[in-house]
Amino acid sequence: MDPSQPTSNPDNDGDTEMPDASPLPPREPDYRLPTETVSQFLERLPPVVPPEQETATRPDWFWIRPSNPINLRPRDQRHIEQENIERFIARGRALLQEFAQDIALWPRSESMQQRLRERLGDAIADAARERGVTVGKWLIHAPPTTLPPIWHRIAEAVSANLLGIGAKVSTKRFENSCSSGVPDERVICVYTKDFTDVEDVKRVLLALAELGVVGKAGIKYKCDAYTYLGIYSKRSGVGWSGLKASLYDSCDEEFLGSGGGKGGKAGDKGWGGWDKGKGKAGRKDREGNRGGGQWGNRDGNGEDGDGWQVVRGKSWR
Repeated sequence: MDPSQPTSNPDNDGDTEMPDASPLPPREPDYRLPTETVSQFLERLPPVVPPEQETATRPDWFWIRPSNPINLRPRDQRHIEQENIERFIARGRALLQEFAQDIALWPRSESMQQRLRERLGDAIADAARERGVTVGKWLIHAPPTTLPPIWHRIAEAVSANLLGIGAKVSTKRFENSCSSGVPDERVICVYTKDFTDVEDVKRVLLALAELGVVGKAGIKYKCDAYTYLGIYSKRSGVGWSGLKASLYDSCDEEFLGSGGGKGGKAGDKGWGGWDKGKGKAGRKDREGNRGGGQWGNRDGNGEDGDGWQVVRGKSWR
């Protein structure tokens, strides 16, 4: 999936199903145009509007991609991609059906059920990689009152190629099923190209933390492969009951520590769930100041870990 292009599937992101709109007359593009600045895009398509402006023709999502996108697939490759998605869905549904049959044989063994869930997750990931269905996204939830400035920061960062391959924001109010349960919460999806590229997934998470949009509760990462198969959080259903819908969690110390130096602990503007400043000191910035625990990149031997430094609020290699 190319998140820079409007798509009808999988638009039910954010771990919440949203109904498809009925056929309607053509509407203006729901993505940033090549000729628009970010400010013009946000002015034309604000994510939050007064109730009287929430018409039936208003799109469910607004999209943005980098101003100088890298490695975008040619248009003539999209039909091949769609065929791969369809093949993946067929394989994924077969795996879910097999899982439903297997787990029914072990109704009282939680350990066996957990092993079956792990096996299913691995099999789905393998099928996704085989068909190139590897796009994933960090999910950021926010109420309408705070959504616009968060979306503004993310849109600017995406445009500047500081985040992933694209982002989208929901425009509809819906009953959230996976975070705090606030009815009016919206969701922003920040996409990466490959959920198996853990370093890139963490790079985008770090950039989001530096933007101050992660928060104490943290954020979760989900692959589009699960969305295509209808796997959502806190939702019962035959075929995948109990399967964890998210792959990565910003509050997961094991994930943060994988593939590099140990991560420091941070608060509102870093990884969620800890008090600010308790993490190990980060790398010195260009002015010789140490970071305040926002990303502690020294390992136990005092060596450089993940290789990031914080310079005036931005992340650099």
